[in-house]
Order: sequence, then C-alpha cells, then structure tokens
Amino acid sequence: MVTGLCAGILGVVFLVLTMMVGMQRGKSKVSIGDGGNEQLIRAMRRQANFVETAPLGLLLMFLCELNVSDIFGAAPNYIYGIGGALVVGRILHAIGMASDKFMKFRTAGMILTLLAILVSSFMLVYQFVTA
Repeated sequence: MVTGLCAGILGVVFLVLTMMVGMQRGKSKVSIGDGGNEQLIRAMRRQANFVETAPLGLLLMFLCELNVSDIFGAAPNYIYGIGGALVVGRILHAIGMASDKFMKFRTAGMILTLLAILVSSFMLVYQFVTA
C-alpha cells in the first residue's frame, strides 16, 4: 500500500521535527511557549505546519488508493505521484522554514503539498460523482 509507505516516511520526518523542537527548547532553556527565540519559533512552526497538512494529505491519499484498489486491485501511478508530491513537499517545506535563505524550498514544498491535496480531493469528488 503506497499510503502506508508515505505515512511511514512522514512519521520519521515528524519525529525528526519534534526532536528538533525539543533540542531547541533545551538550547534556549524555554520549556513553555517560544520565549521570543527565533530559532525555537522556526522549529515549532516547522513542526506545526507539518501537523497542519500531512495528516489531511495522507487521509485523502488513502481514500483515493482505497477506492482505486477496489476497482483495479493495485495502486496506479498517480497514487505514487500524489504520495511523492506529499512526501517531497513536506520535506522541502521543513527545510525552507529553517532560514529565510531557503524560502524557495518552502514555497516549492507548499506548492507540492497543496497540489497533492488538490489532486486527491478532485479525484475523490470525481469518483463520487461518476459512481
């Protein structure tokens, strides 16, 4: 199942982002909130942005894969494309959030993430309307 692979990869990315928040908290000696520390704010936002988008992307992808697998028995290439866009998008976005120098990565990551969500959404609506 393609969604399972993508979820596993994104789970590791989430753990890395969470550990980065914890390390930054230790370094800046801030246990609650952000203490006005820019690096901690960036780390927290990287993690929060991930949590805001990755679960919906995975859910939509899973539903698309489930619907298609019932019909064809295996995930077609566009499911791989959606998963690839979501995984690469979330990683690029996290890199781009590290510094303003990497803004292009952030932008590209968000575009890929939103594209995966948009395509999955349209596929699900199309499958419903044509069923």
